[in-house]
Amino acid sequence: MENRTKQKNKITLSASDCGIAFDILVILMLIFSLVFGIISLEKDTLLVKILSYLCAPISIIGALLLLGVRKKTNVFNALAVKRCDSVTITAMLLITLGMIFGLSELNNIFVAFLEDLGFALTEITLLDKNLLNVVCVIVFVCIIPAIVEEMMFRGAILKSLKNTGEVFAILFSGFLFSIFHMNPQQTIYQFIVGVLYALIVLRGGDWTLTAISHLINNLFVVLNYYFIKFYPTGTIKLILTILGLISLGLGVFLLIKNKKETNKFESKKNVIVGIPIGIIICVIMWIFNLVSYA
Repeated sequence: MENRTKQKNKITLSASDCGIAFDILVILMLIFSLVFGIISLEKDTLLVKILSYLCAPISIIGALLLLGVRKKTNVFNALAVKRCDSVTITAMLLITLGMIFGLSELNNIFVAFLEDLGFALTEITLLDKNLLNVVCVIVFVCIIPAIVEEMMFRGAILKSLKNTGEVFAILFSGFLFSIFHMNPQQTIYQFIVGVLYALIVLRGGDWTLTAISHLINNLFVVLNYYFIKFYPTGTIKLILTILGLISLGLGVFLLIKNKKETNKFESKKNVIVGIPIGIIICVIMWIFNLVSYA
């Protein structure tokens, strides 16, 4: 009886599920963005802003539910939490520090490069500083997106790609994570983050582990924006950037040494089932956003 229960709860995601889930996600994002955008034109209240923050999380949950309807099962069963080893946890912490103090500064250099090319990029703007607004931003910008995005990209999508080969799964899931945000000034940064997070999961981690890293990174940005105001310059910035990149490198080194046995038997061609639709939409929106900066 116990074995039957385990088999029933064991959900297998295939490479084609990756493309279908991504397409559904992007289409839902467009729909909710349009709806919330129209609402925001009529009312500019805190509730409307919260709904805009929840656009991506709601779309992700909707995509997972609709994927489950297609597979006639509960997709969330495939996202069960597994035990992570100490090496992967250590690597995650090192990579998180590297992202905050090293990778983010490299992205600032990239943004400055785009600005030199004539693109007037926008800076991060959050709600005005008061207790309610700060709590709302922490919950709806930091916590919920970190959990839900990792559930989708390092949970469902990466799980569906894992049997197509480790390198392909890491790079392609990183690409989807990056293009999904449709943000030209963070495209390279988000691709690298997506690659690092995929490596963490495939080398002994779990999507909940990358969700913790994602949350730490989000919290640092928000708390720094409202309270800390830590924006180093000169020698201090250079030292922190170097230390951050060293930390990032050590984390990657630990993961590379922490080799795991991976299966590779599913054709990469299965990934293309439906997925060009989602990618084409994201690329068009990415170009539109870039042109809007010109």
